[in-house]
Amino acid sequence: MFLGGYYLDEKGFFSRIAVTNAIEFIRNEQQGGSNVEFVGPGGSQNVFTTRPNTRPLWSEASSRRRLEWLSIALLVGAVLFTASASAGIDNEQTNNEETQLIGGLSFKAMVELTVVNIDVFVRDEDGKRINTLTVDDFRVSQDGTVREITNFATYDQEFFTNRRQAGASLVDTPPASAQSSEPPPLLQNSYVVIFIDNQNLRQFDRNRVLSEVRDFVRQVMVPSVQVMVVTYQRSLDILQGFTANQQEVLAALREARTMVGARSERDSERTRILREIAQIAQKQTSTRDQRLRDADIHQRIRSFSDEYSLEIDSTIQAIRQVEMALGGFPGRKSFVYVSNGLPMLPGKDLVHELASVNQETPVLSMLVANNKKSYFKALASSASAQGITFYTIDATGVDVSTGVSAEFSSSPGVATFINMTNNQEPLELLAERTGGFSVLNTNNFKSGFERIQADLFTYFSIGYPINSAGGDRIHKIDIQLPDYPEYQLRYRRTFVEKSLTSEVQDRVVSSLLADPGDNLMNISLKLNRAAPTAEGRWILPVTVFCPVESVALLPEEEDFVGRVELYVALRDSVGRQSDIKHQTHEVRLPAAEYEARRQAPLIFDMKLLVEPGDLTIAVGLLDPVTRQSAFARTQTVVRGSY
Repeated sequence: MFLGGYYLDEKGFFSRIAVTNAIEFIRNEQQGGSNVEFVGPGGSQNVFTTRPNTRPLWSEASSRRRLEWLSIALLVGAVLFTASASAGIDNEQTNNEETQLIGGLSFKAMVELTVVNIDVFVRDEDGKRINTLTVDDFRVSQDGTVREITNFATYDQEFFTNRRQAGASLVDTPPASAQSSEPPPLLQNSYVVIFIDNQNLRQFDRNRVLSEVRDFVRQVMVPSVQVMVVTYQRSLDILQGFTANQQEVLAALREARTMVGARSERDSERTRILREIAQIAQKQTSTRDQRLRDADIHQRIRSFSDEYSLEIDSTIQAIRQVEMALGGFPGRKSFVYVSNGLPMLPGKDLVHELASVNQETPVLSMLVANNKKSYFKALASSASAQGITFYTIDATGVDVSTGVSAEFSSSPGVATFINMTNNQEPLELLAERTGGFSVLNTNNFKSGFERIQADLFTYFSIGYPINSAGGDRIHKIDIQLPDYPEYQLRYRRTFVEKSLTSEVQDRVVSSLLADPGDNLMNISLKLNRAAPTAEGRWILPVTVFCPVESVALLPEEEDFVGRVELYVALRDSVGRQSDIKHQTHEVRLPAAEYEARRQAPLIFDMKLLVEPGDLTIAVGLLDPVTRQSAFARTQTVVRGSY
């Protein structure tokens, strides 16, 4: 199954567990060993093998808010199977006793409440923000069915200002204006990615926008907001990971100003082709010469379009990588994308210009082959499903005298207008479908960033419960104001209901870009000496340690037995990221040795196939019995030679 930009391994999902008066073991056991292929930046190769899975695994559906129960007795009253404490107890008595689970952290509830929280931004017909609505004004539908709103709160700048001045924590603190008898949605951390696309930026335009970005950062970095600065120019470069330190973000933005924008090279090639088309229109030549000129210019346009198309593919992939990593963070997620636009159809303006000169129909194949609309729609759908809001900034600005793009103001015309709209269409699509907005055709970037700031601190938070489907499922959302049809609403149109396995995988991907911070099971990593292999690649041995007492074990004859799921991914210094792969491990320990070994580490070994360079390795460990997970990451340098 493809979800959020990467494939989920079918063996990574667990079956549902039936909880009545006992815990039923799942019958569809996985038999035999399985080779796991780890796909690293350097390629793929079978580099480790899991132990045979001779017993079932189990899991429950995902939840945005899990109830933590303090004891097994509170676990929905489930009566667990019994293991005899001594050989003298008969079978009837044994069946009436409770099996004692050994070890493991506190349980997560097996019956869970999934609450979907949606941020809604409302403006009137004059563009003024509205924050006086009540819960009764909204109507929410999911997949065409009206849902009851159980959580509702209104947030505004005054609330955040008061909390900041009081020095109180902003997280998990609802506003006093919450209008519902039910608990209001919890105020979550906000994560803001500033993505500076140098591959598609002119240096002057970029620096003009960055001046406003710095002011924006100074205004929005309250205790609940963390910011990341990323640049892209053929490869991703994380100038600053997520931080609440304003000075660190400002330093990263200063560094971004020193980089060279690559858009000018693409503009120069486009200008040369437009001049050649103009020369064809001006010169009277023989039919044979005309055919030769047409063939040559067609090839020039086709090459331009094909090369540009490949560049856009790489840009989309870079955005997707950051989007995937951001999706694993719990909280509000905003993606501020700065560029001179991205063409929906590279070379579209050139084809139309040539067609107008030769009085011929545009070459359809040149317009269809490199159409990127489906790519941008998929990017927007994935972001919306992950709760990510795009704010797209076109740094081009406007020519005051013409009111159109200033890119080629010396030769205004149809080609200029087509180029402008072609570059802005993806920006509008990404923003509109994720509940954000675009800043286009303006030199007043300050106003645009003020609107983004207002979105961070002025909104309605609406929550409604759903029955968990038990796996990954995409839902469509529709929100209306029946009594105020003139008001404009912005919100994300979809969300993904995630399984526990998907949540763990998302957290592993997020850990590649930021400290995961969640390690209740106290796992740790150790990197061993890398060894060279063929084709310049290396085998990097990695060992994961986890205390025995952190894993829940069930009695089985004279042993204690449990299961853990190990997930791993890595990223290199140029932004290449591996797929997520996993191992299933059985934990088996003689019951008589448990007390003596409970604080000893369980050891899980794996070997990763990598290329030389700087690497970040992220690991997630899941105990499907208690539904607890833990995450860790480390960084290393694999050298090409010793």
